[in-house]
Amino acid sequence: MKSKVIKVAAIVLNALLIGAGILLLFNLNAIVWIISVAIIVYGIMLIAQYFGNKKERSGWDIISGLVHLMFGALILFGTFELKVLGLFAIEVFLIIWIFVSGLVHIVGGVTMKKAGIKRGIWGVITGSVMLVFGIACVIWPKAFAVTMLAVVGVVAGITLIVAGLAGLASVLAFSAVVEQVSEQEVKIESGE
Repeated sequence: MKSKVIKVAAIVLNALLIGAGILLLFNLNAIVWIISVAIIVYGIMLIAQYFGNKKERSGWDIISGLVHLMFGALILFGTFELKVLGLFAIEVFLIIWIFVSGLVHIVGGVTMKKAGIKRGIWGVITGSVMLVFGIACVIWPKAFAVTMLAVVGVVAGITLIVAGLAGLASVLAFSAVVEQVSEQEVKIESGE
């Protein structure tokens, strides 16, 4: 009985993944909902980690968890202006990440070149491209936001569909194996 419940739950979960993926492919507004739910779930996980791990408990886990909950709820349940503000904050953090990552790549590439490692040039090239992209994002923030939403929507949509299909295939294959093993056990017990 327990395995049937797990099988049904797994099938439903994977069907939801496929549905969310299709939704993302055809409705970019769903990204706001999915991002906010993901932020809320991550906040819940951080808070659970704080209360569940008493030996290595960190106050930063609960603070970060609460901030994630508030930020996710702000995007999910807030007014249109608050949602735009939340997405703007995500965009600003992404642009900062692009700049910092670009600088780290450049510094790492230069350090590697100085050490005589030839592939260090790729760090410099990658970092330079990231810095140019970061500058473009600052100059044309609307284009960055639209591109970001479109790319994230398509990539996330395809990823969710593939994950859902793979999960369904796994559940069905696993349940077939379980049925075969059960049949073999019945034959062994009955002496066939």
